[in-house]
Amino acid sequence: MRYPRLKDLREDHELMQKQVAAKLGIDQRVYSNYETGKREIPVHHLAALADLDSAIAGADLVITGEGRTDRQTLMGKLPYRVAQRAKKLGKRCVVISGDGDGTLVGDKVITLTDKDTPPRAAIAHAAALLAEKADLLLQ
Repeated sequence: MRYPRLKDLREDHELMQKQVAAKLGIDQRVYSNYETGKREIPVHHLAALADLDSAIAGADLVITGEGRTDRQTLMGKLPYRVAQRAKKLGKRCVVISGDGDGTLVGDKVITLTDKDTPPRAAIAHAAALLAEKADLLLQ
């Protein structure tokens, strides 16, 4: 997987690869492989670079999402990791998904599909469905 924005963000902050690698506690060559896509960057490194815990701590509500929330999500996919960090920091977390199998991740899962909205319709009307379901975030 390529991370084209990783290099841009590092350069925007006028940092050298060596500095970012030191922040992550890794060798500069490993970090370089992240930027070039030769190596996939682990979620915990992305969280550290994004200062995710600080962002969560400052939030009233954490919203994350993915295409489908299911039991695989509980195997360490990003929404699960975000929800776990939110729970650790005492914050409510809502996952928004296109579809799901009823697996609970975080405090609530909102899916765009339901018995009246099959996946193709949800994809075609995602923006309208998101707006329609936005009020469910605060319930």
